[in-house]
Amino acid sequence: GAPAAAPAAARPARPLPDGPAPLVARGLRHRPGGPDGPLVLDGVDLVLAPGRRIAIVGASGAGKTVLAHLLAGLAEPDAGTITLGDVPLAEADPAQVRARIRLAGQDAHLFATSLAANVRVGAPDADDAAVVAALRAAGLGDWLAALPDGIDTLVGEQGVAVSGGQRQRIALARCLASPAQLLLLDEPTAMLDPATAQALVADLLAGAGDRGVLLITHERVGLEAFDAVLELRDGRLVPVAPPGR
Repeated sequence: GAPAAAPAAARPARPLPDGPAPLVARGLRHRPGGPDGPLVLDGVDLVLAPGRRIAIVGASGAGKTVLAHLLAGLAEPDAGTITLGDVPLAEADPAQVRARIRLAGQDAHLFATSLAANVRVGAPDADDAAVVAALRAAGLGDWLAALPDGIDTLVGEQGVAVSGGQRQRIALARCLASPAQLLLLDEPTAMLDPATAQALVADLLAGAGDRGVLLITHERVGLEAFDAVLELRDGRLVPVAPPGR
């Protein structure tokens, strides 16, 4: 048979600019199920700049998680653009994108290893002090202090049992330990009672410092401190007044 054609040369990835840069989405349209699936996003515009706090609310099935995956560069929209510092995510080095944008999903997975190793999933180079600081910033300081072996305590199977709230906060610590300038949090308060959820959001904002934070939630709890609250409705983002304003 004829020799297989050589694959087309892959376009070299474009480097992202140094320093903090905004994540800008323009005119996103997307059918996550393919051409025959429903149009979930229909003209989404969003700017997440470092230091800015944005909450996105919306009913289940509105497409919030789909949007989070597009913004993190895990999938490409059918139409529209997503850029980080003027570089399209689709053309950027995926490793650089992951270093700049950290996505934490609602199904935070804990590995059956030490607490420190679980936090370092988000920051392999973090030293012990950075791991402790991230856990404290995520609101786990008292729990950590009571653990028999501190950050070396084993969690998960055969280790210390972890509650749903603690699991979400460990995932939050992964984000806070990472060098990412932009944090995307998809339903981090799912399965938490309102008081715990409100405390988690407050700890997140305090620990995020000058980073950009996008919180995706169906609970309208603890949103008073956000710069903008947007509702994903009929495929578009619509500004809504935060509770208490």
